[in-house]
Amino acid sequence: MSLAIGANAPDFTVDDDISSFHDWRNGSRALIVALKALSPTCTTECQTLLRLKDEFKSRNVKLIALSGDTQDDLGRWSDDLQALFGHGLPCRLVIDHDRTIATSYDIAAPTAPGGLQRALFIVAPDGRIEFASCGPVTAGRNFEEILRLIDSIRLTQRARVATSAEWRPGDPVWLPPSLPQEEAEQRYGATLQTFRPYLRMVPGP
Repeated sequence: MSLAIGANAPDFTVDDDISSFHDWRNGSRALIVALKALSPTCTTECQTLLRLKDEFKSRNVKLIALSGDTQDDLGRWSDDLQALFGHGLPCRLVIDHDRTIATSYDIAAPTAPGGLQRALFIVAPDGRIEFASCGPVTAGRNFEEILRLIDSIRLTQRARVATSAEWRPGDPVWLPPSLPQEEAEQRYGATLQTFRPYLRMVPGP
């Protein structure tokens, strides 16, 4: 994938009623997920997305899936999901038959199942790419980790901090090296722990 973090997310048509992806987002953060119909991995991912749908909604994150599958395969898959689990697809679906959208996001892959790489993008409220990942069709994605990443992104955008590996809301955070030591001491006082000039920890906001 060649789309850099911070690049503008390419726009695309969502359906006949909504002119574009960015109009549909309407200033919300969005999660774009490439899905493959009739695959075990993506079937279980649909279950997880349904379970976590309210978690994404509480963070004002809209879910949208991208597929290169045929309408027939997607219809069969939706019927299977309904029969097996009592629901269809857990989010809005955009069918990319000609790979135009996939090409604009640099995830078109003629030899991959469905013609798309198994990609995932987080798009910021201002329309920029905040996170991107790509993996094999046989490896299920951890959407609770995506929620954690979104929590981290939201925190670090509103506060001048960085989060650690496996950080969770409420955990201590780190100060970026760009924050002068004098300012850090004035701002955080006795709660500031300095291990190295670049390793300064404070309580989570």
